[in-house]
Amino acid sequence: MCGGLPTWTTVNTLTENFRQFSTSLREYNPAVVYSEELPIYQIGKPGFLATVRSSAEFANMWRVANDEYPLNHANASPMILGHLAADLHLHSFAGPGHWNDLDMVAPNFPASGWTLTDLHNQLSVWAMEASPLLISADIGALPAPALAALKNPHIIAIDQSGQQCSKAITNAHIEALMKPDPKGGIAVLFVNLGQGTSTGNFSLSELGITSARATGYNVWTGSTTTFSRVSVTLTAGQTALTQIKAA
Repeated sequence: MCGGLPTWTTVNTLTENFRQFSTSLREYNPAVVYSEELPIYQIGKPGFLATVRSSAEFANMWRVANDEYPLNHANASPMILGHLAADLHLHSFAGPGHWNDLDMVAPNFPASGWTLTDLHNQLSVWAMEASPLLISADIGALPAPALAALKNPHIIAIDQSGQQCSKAITNAHIEALMKPDPKGGIAVLFVNLGQGTSTGNFSLSELGITSARATGYNVWTGSTTTFSRVSVTLTAGQTALTQIKAA
């Protein structure tokens, strides 16, 4: 059910209805995956966390952010960063079998006007937040670079690693989000939350690395560098996803 809270019910009643529906589904088929949109009725309201908590008890995934709208290049970065902010503090509700859902990936790509960079930014955020990667595009019409992005094995591994990132630190306008990388070391997503180009500087210890030097693998370009501290420069709304391992 989507489109707003029906006038004939309350959030408490609707929560119980979703719970009963989940029970009935699993009685019919214990292997069923149950997705619902209960929390989005409460976005911005005092009852939001309560509905997320309830959803985590009986659903496999639930929407915690508004729809991706309007779909155009100009709105891509604000939407992606807005979804990140909406979900970052909800990490305690996510875990194997129950996930915060940020909505579809590659929405109507490429007709939406999104660029490949927009798609990379979205996939990076969704992977760090362990949001289900449900494609909302005509796969047969996707250009090869977009299809390659959606099939990127490292992105899929980070997304399916079993946890949502719970740690974030900020320097200048650059936010660094961290969680264990299933391929070793840690996955770090750098995000520019400012309105212009910004440079963030981070020590390795701040990023959870105890060695004096580390290697960084860019998940999108495949390039590898070695460093003793991290300095990253990003344009407004840009992201950089890096696997960092002790050297």
